[in-house]
Amino acid sequence: MYRSVNVLINDSKHRPPEHFLVEDQMRELISWYNENKTKLHPVELAAVFHHKYTYIHPFIDGNGRSGRLLTNLILMRSGYPICVVKMEDRDEYMNALKKASVNNDYTNFIEIIEKSVDSSLDMYFYIVG
Repeated sequence: MYRSVNVLINDSKHRPPEHFLVEDQMRELISWYNENKTKLHPVELAAVFHHKYTYIHPFIDGNGRSGRLLTNLILMRSGYPICVVKMEDRDEYMNALKKASVNNDYTNFIEIIEKSVDSSLDMYFYIVG
């Protein structure tokens, strides 16, 4: 179930939508995904979807984890490997999410997801020789 209370995100200027708006915004997100899944590059689609999902913050807890799982589902459906945001990149990842939330600028966040996908591809290519 979606959250039934309002929440705040630590260290963020972004205020998630009020709880009574979450269900409609999630419906809008799914519509956005369906409209854009053949228009956007899969990596861009996954990154923007991830941000939009975490921006809504549909649950009290676990939004980042479930957002990353959905990001990887989108990537895998398009034949891409999963992306793993490394701990040493966490600050950059969080700052890029904040920038997208506050300034509606996805550039850095898309680059972080691209970098993570490239890193996964490099590892896969190394393993298969």
